[in-house]
Amino acid sequence: MPETATVRLLLVDDDPDQLDLCRVNLERGLANAQVTCARSGDECLALMRTQEFDAVILDYKMPGMDGIAALRQVRQLQPKTLPVVMTGYGDEGVAVAAMKQGAADYVMKTLDYARVLPSVIARCLEIQRQQRELEAERTRNIQLAMVIQTTRTLAHEVNNPLQVITGTAELLAGALAEREPELAARAAKMVDVCEQIANVIRRLYRVTNPTCQTRMGLAMLDLDASSAQDPGEDADGLSCRLPAR
Repeated sequence: MPETATVRLLLVDDDPDQLDLCRVNLERGLANAQVTCARSGDECLALMRTQEFDAVILDYKMPGMDGIAALRQVRQLQPKTLPVVMTGYGDEGVAVAAMKQGAADYVMKTLDYARVLPSVIARCLEIQRQQRELEAERTRNIQLAMVIQTTRTLAHEVNNPLQVITGTAELLAGALAEREPELAARAAKMVDVCEQIANVIRRLYRVTNPTCQTRMGLAMLDLDASSAQDPGEDADGLSCRLPAR
């Protein structure tokens, strides 16, 4: 998350002193932290129905709805919000249960737990950011692969009939040269148009079939070689060559 972005946190603890201590440490330890406080699980859920948060920090031991019960509903209300559970010593089993319910992390209530809380939240938010970037990159790669495949298919589909049209137009231009010079000129113009279309296909081919070279163990695009590549040598059988005029 960018340092200038507001970090919206919902802090939930029934103890007002602990609530205030954690709030102060979060505001000091996280850049641009905006901390909203709640004193119960029900109040937490009521706030989440009207506001969005980047992370929710839940104390486990609260009267009425405990932290695990609140966690389940937090996950339903805002699946993208990071939940973190705070537990006391002797509640290691609770921490494991929280992780199984989808908690991003947990914090044991040691003497200095409020001081380390900001670093825990920062780490969780950074992991989430990286995961979102990876997912976005994966989506872009899938979309790019679909575009490349569609382009290759289009090039093949257009290239084959284009060669037939070009060859026929050249034959007509030659046969009509003496008897119908005007029609012969139109046929020759058709050949020129086909050549323009073929050039587009060549460019599509070069974009979707870049030349790579291995340097220092890394595969790198060779832009010069790709731009000079002859599409007539395509291993998949695509040929954008036109009959000689």
